[in-house]
Amino acid sequence: MPLLIHSLILAQFALGQAAGLSIQDEVGDHAELSHKAGKHGRTIEVPVYNRLDKQHLEIELTVGTPPQKFSIMPDTGSPFAWVPSASSPACTPNCPLPVWNPNASSTALDIHVIFNASYGLTPDNIMLGEFYNDTIGVGGVALPQHPVALVNVIDTIYDAQTWGIVGLGSQLQNRDVNGPVILWENLYRLGYISKRLFSVWLNSQDAKEGTILFGGIDESKAQGELKSTPLTSIIPTPAGDDFTAWSVSLTSLFRRDGQNGGDEPLINTSYNAILDTGSPNMYVPQDLYDTLAAPLNVTLRTYRNTSYVPCSLRSSPDSLHFGFAGKDGAEGPHVCVPYSEIIYPFGMPANLGEVHSEDGTELCYLGVLSNNGSGIFLLGNSFIRSAYVVYDADDLELQIAQSRWE
Repeated sequence: MPLLIHSLILAQFALGQAAGLSIQDEVGDHAELSHKAGKHGRTIEVPVYNRLDKQHLEIELTVGTPPQKFSIMPDTGSPFAWVPSASSPACTPNCPLPVWNPNASSTALDIHVIFNASYGLTPDNIMLGEFYNDTIGVGGVALPQHPVALVNVIDTIYDAQTWGIVGLGSQLQNRDVNGPVILWENLYRLGYISKRLFSVWLNSQDAKEGTILFGGIDESKAQGELKSTPLTSIIPTPAGDDFTAWSVSLTSLFRRDGQNGGDEPLINTSYNAILDTGSPNMYVPQDLYDTLAAPLNVTLRTYRNTSYVPCSLRSSPDSLHFGFAGKDGAEGPHVCVPYSEIIYPFGMPANLGEVHSEDGTELCYLGVLSNNGSGIFLLGNSFIRSAYVVYDADDLELQIAQSRWE
């Protein structure tokens, strides 16, 4: 769900910067350090925990002084970091811990910028809050005066068991103004990492954890050669070209019959697809969803527009194969996603419970859903688990290879 689709925050940050609230001003003394540190190839590796029961990923970070600990979602589909407020309408007065109390932090600074953002495929999931600058701790390092919002969580986000997000997207998501500094960008500016990139390795569906490596690439986590695919959301800025989203061109998709052989093409045009760690599933156009679902005996449930298939398909040898545009005439990446990674285990996600057909057959959640005409094409974690993905802001590309699971 947590693709950011609308925000009033970025323009407000521009106003805040004009009023002297620039993040660059807060960390300006570290600018030279970041360039010097870049020569040493510094990286920071952070465990990312697979919460399949909740349909999302989690990393651990701290906010404030003394540090308040949170386990929140790393989201390449949005730029903002936020943590929940005890006054969230979805749960007050009995909101679960942890909730953030900026008054308990000696380093929290109210910068008077309102958080107003909508998540998901429709503009209905609007959440409000307020931004602060405070010390963020991640991977054993501290980022002083990093922007973090105290947010009033609404029912749909709370029901999705999302209790905080750290955005790993683009500062330019609204295309026209600079937004709050992103975590990976701030790690670079402060000299903790030497490159403006990070690598995501989620491991297999049944694994407890994977990693996010900020500033580097671990080729041992990839099968075969990492191949580049250019970002498609490039815009010019005074400092040169930049990007608005981690979107790339999906040029081929076919289903491979693992038992009898043969490939069935599923698309005849290319799509701009966002590789979004904040989305548990793939969200595709309705016609493509219908083609994918046709041989799977799908049962649709009106609750959250979910799709279920017979659990026996988890052991099918069939797979989906995704091909992406190459860069500068080179061959692009190719990723194979087996059915066992697309279809959830029986009873997962836990908040939806066990599902059976009318004849008692066990049904399993399908990690491919229709985008309901939103025009958004997302390759979420049901795809990303099968890939090793390098999100590269310096070269405006993704580098992708088949994942090597452990």
